[in-house]
Amino acid sequence: VTFHGLLQSRPFVNLGQKNQRRMTSEEFVGEVDGAKNNYNTQCKVLIENGDYDQEVPSVCIEAWKYEMDANGIDWRFNNHARAPHGFALAPGVWSSEYTEHVDR
Repeated sequence: VTFHGLLQSRPFVNLGQKNQRRMTSEEFVGEVDGAKNNYNTQCKVLIENGDYDQEVPSVCIEAWKYEMDANGIDWRFNNHARAPHGFALAPGVWSSEYTEHVDR
C-alpha cells in the first residue's frame, strides 16, 4: 500500500510557467542515466489517492495504469473524494493536508 506523493518520478519542465508539465518518459530516458526498471509481477499494488490532489492529474493516473497493465502488475487504485494531496499525513508533518473524514 502506498499513500503516495506522485505516481511518476519524472521532474517538471518549465517549472512555474503556464506551460509547466511533467517530462515525458522519452525525455527522461534521454536525459537521466537511470537503472532499468525490473517489475515484480508477483506483488499486488494498492494506491490510495486524493481526488483533489493537484500533483496527480488524470493524465498521470492514466499513464500509471498503462505502465502497470503493460508490465502485468496486479493493481487497485482508490481515488478518495474531496481529498487533497497529503490527506493522510498527520497534522504538523511537512506537506500535510490531513483530512480526517478521508483518513478513516
